[in-house]
Amino acid sequence: MHVRRGRGHGRHDYLRSVVNHLDRDEPGPRDLKYGVLHLQAATEVLLKARLTSFD
Repeated sequence: MHVRRGRGHGRHDYLRSVVNHLDRDEPGPRDLKYGVLHLQAATEVLLKARLTSFD
């Protein structure tokens, strides 16, 4: 089941997570992993929102 959130809400969650994981003196392997994954997800959400604005 897919739960649709308000427009743009997901990208902010992902971007906050990226900052939380990577804004450390020495991010560990887990922080790097999730920082990169969430950055990719935020990018995907932004691109999809842009594409749907053309419909």
